[in-house]
Amino acid sequence: MREFIFPCVCLLATFVFTACEEKKPVRQVSPFVTVNMIDKNSRKCILDSVCAEVKLQYPILTGGDITSAVNAINDSLRLMALAGLEADPAWSAEQAFDSVQTGLYALLREHLIMAPEWTGGFFKEVKTNTLLNTSKLVSFEMSASGYTGGAHPSYSAVLSTYDLSTGKSVGLSNVVNDTTALRPMLEKGFLAAKKENPSDTIKLSDLLFPEIKQLPVSANFCIVPEGVRFLYNPYEVAAWAVGPTEITLTWEQLGRLADRKKWLE
Repeated sequence: MREFIFPCVCLLATFVFTACEEKKPVRQVSPFVTVNMIDKNSRKCILDSVCAEVKLQYPILTGGDITSAVNAINDSLRLMALAGLEADPAWSAEQAFDSVQTGLYALLREHLIMAPEWTGGFFKEVKTNTLLNTSKLVSFEMSASGYTGGAHPSYSAVLSTYDLSTGKSVGLSNVVNDTTALRPMLEKGFLAAKKENPSDTIKLSDLLFPEIKQLPVSANFCIVPEGVRFLYNPYEVAAWAVGPTEITLTWEQLGRLADRKKWLE
């Protein structure tokens, strides 16, 4: 009888152990990433109102289920931020920020020696907006502006969409299947963005540089929830006074040119 009981006890113990193992919770990795904005701000003044100011805001992504892809995106965003500061890409963000602050302050001091009546300041700023964050994609707008003397400040911005499965930026040809058909839609959007009233009779040739006969299809774009956004920076196709031009073509406007389900579902 004892010989029969021991195997039964062992069998029962094995069953209980196995059952416990099956109930052990499995860690689920979320495909979504968290966007953490890093903000750095430094203001160093020579006189009360004559200051050199540097602002840096850039994202660092955490989470996601493909670490290598997230790391690649973070590296790309860091390089983009350093380019906006006009800093050495080999530096860390902290090194770049400190170096730019030191250089800008020195430049302002030199400027005051040549123009002691100067009452303004110099600045450099990089800031970032998150435009899309899904389990497939993240989109950002990173802008860089600054002033170190001259007629007006400088400004430019970069739109980007990254694939969270690869860490690579999404190309326009992957999103829009016919860029030739896209051009007239962008031209119409460019005009609409510059009209103060719908009844204005402004023409594209009134806005663009004379040597530009037709508006080029911008590769500066990103995917947003409502469609595809394009950006033309100052001096890219028109004078500074025309300003930056942002055009969002909705999925409905794009129609057969772009597949919304491929990117957002």
